[in-house]
Amino acid sequence: MVGSKRIWILEDETVSQKVYEHVLKVRYEIEIFDEISALIEKFSEEKAPDLIIADILLKDGNFINFIKNNPDYFGRTPIMYVSSVDDYEALKLCFEMGAKDFLAKPINKNVFLVKIESYFKNSFNQTIFDLEHRSVQVDGQNVENLTGKQIQLLSLFVKSPSRSVTRDQIMNRVWGKTVVHPKTIDVHLYNLRRKLQTYGLIIKSDGSGRWSLMSQRLNRPMVAMDQ
Repeated sequence: MVGSKRIWILEDETVSQKVYEHVLKVRYEIEIFDEISALIEKFSEEKAPDLIIADILLKDGNFINFIKNNPDYFGRTPIMYVSSVDDYEALKLCFEMGAKDFLAKPINKNVFLVKIESYFKNSFNQTIFDLEHRSVQVDGQNVENLTGKQIQLLSLFVKSPSRSVTRDQIMNRVWGKTVVHPKTIDVHLYNLRRKLQTYGLIIKSDGSGRWSLMSQRLNRPMVAMDQ
């Protein structure tokens, strides 16, 4: 039986397309695109899928370059990258662009399926940021009355592959070029921590200017591939 989750796949290699069909088609509703342009056209016409699985190098361009040049195009739609490119910088760039995971080709079918199932099973990554109403939905709970900076901080934690961020990352991505006192970050984290505790979430200091977002119920970091 086809599952209710919709997965769009960007892949131009016939062999890989057959692998995706074999592994996913009986469990999920899938659609395969062999060009970036076709995926873009579909996205503009229909409701966003629950997940996009994308190769990086396609016959009509580099998908990472498209995301880099159009960072908000797919909105909150999660993207998992797959590529035969085994390069540290490419892998790093994928996660900097918000990747949920990265898989190297050739794909191990069992590992691939486990990652997909785990992603959909774990609701901790189903996080919705509502800037207008200053709230965040995490694990089905509405964390409300957040300030703009608190929404940015929580977003940074959630989008990090390890749910762990450093002081420098916070400074660069939340405050940018604005010069602030180092204690300013501590104060904002303290206030965010107080609000999150009510919802079973904690921000734990790992020392040396690094913090992790964790679940009190699971007592472990909310890591990306437990999603």
